[in-house]
Amino acid sequence: MAGPVLDTWDVVAVAPTWQPAPGADSVEPVAGRLVLFTDRLVFEGEGRSETLMAGDVLEAGPLSPGSRLTPDELAGRWMPKPLRRVRCPGFAIRTSAGAWVFDCPHGVKRAREVGARYG
Repeated sequence: MAGPVLDTWDVVAVAPTWQPAPGADSVEPVAGRLVLFTDRLVFEGEGRSETLMAGDVLEAGPLSPGSRLTPDELAGRWMPKPLRRVRCPGFAIRTSAGAWVFDCPHGVKRAREVGARYG
């Protein structure tokens, strides 16, 4: 499963399989990086390392302005607050287990790249 790294993106992520911490109502987003390989994507961040196999990617798309990472938090923390409701704040990858949400710049471009490579 080794291979060259195609690209690496700094992201804040929420995975469909993550559970809230004890006593919490929602999952906390995790800062890290998404590493793209030919056959998989690997998220590495704050004590987590999770692999999305290329065959598990059903589709990828940009987040709409005003999208939320969690019920309490808007995506786009990296941009000035007024722009969060008018600019794409990241992208999502839909898998059979649910949707991964990634908060990062260049969401439209990155969604297209993931869709073209893995979708």
